[in-house]
Amino acid sequence: MNNKANKTISWFEVLRKYGTVIGTVFIFIIFSLVIDRFFTFRNLFMLLRQMSMLTIIACGFTFVMAAGGFDMSIGNVTGLVSMIFAIVLVNTSNFWLSLLVALGVGLFVGLINAILVAYINLPDFIGTLAVGSIAYGIKMLLTKGNPIFIMNPPEIFTFIGQGYVGAIPFPVILMLAFLVIAIFILHKTKLGRRIYAIGGNTIASVYAGINVKWYRMITFLVSGLSVSIAAIIMTSRLNSGQPLAGENFL
Repeated sequence: MNNKANKTISWFEVLRKYGTVIGTVFIFIIFSLVIDRFFTFRNLFMLLRQMSMLTIIACGFTFVMAAGGFDMSIGNVTGLVSMIFAIVLVNTSNFWLSLLVALGVGLFVGLINAILVAYINLPDFIGTLAVGSIAYGIKMLLTKGNPIFIMNPPEIFTFIGQGYVGAIPFPVILMLAFLVIAIFILHKTKLGRRIYAIGGNTIASVYAGINVKWYRMITFLVSGLSVSIAAIIMTSRLNSGQPLAGENFL
């Protein structure tokens, strides 16, 4: 009886930990059997490129969730960063300035989220939803909901979302780099261990001497950075700043 119970528990643990991966593999197998050209390098890379933006955002979001938090601002901030990136690029023709401004906007929004949630102690849902609503209002005010088209963009801008390194799309390389870095930080560093500790038991973490507010702020900054990078890739892919970009990401 004990052996049967242990086997049941072990199978349950496998499904709990790897259920998403198993389900994804199963779907891939079904589609490969039904559609002749589904399991080709060209199609797989196309799927990965499509997934890259959401995966990068998910990496940053994982930091917030690992610390027991939640970020409702992701969708609207993606659109805001995309619009500001496009506006600065169109008006200055300076790619590097546009890039810095876009990254700065994402980090600034992450900082605002952190202040509201970690330091003012607003509930995550309310604080980040409010920030997301403000971001929505700003992007609509800037453009009245119209996209900003980028005519004759610099080569490096186009490369970010549409370029290839060999046969691999550049967004896929960025996505894999983000995944590796996120996994390494969360599982192999003191920062990651403390983030997990805070998510597991905030009160115990405080008594253990962990600066909970500081580490929660870091998680929101990482989330803001990941949103910025995803928005930059999206703007490059579409050759335009899209105010509604990312609204379905959450």
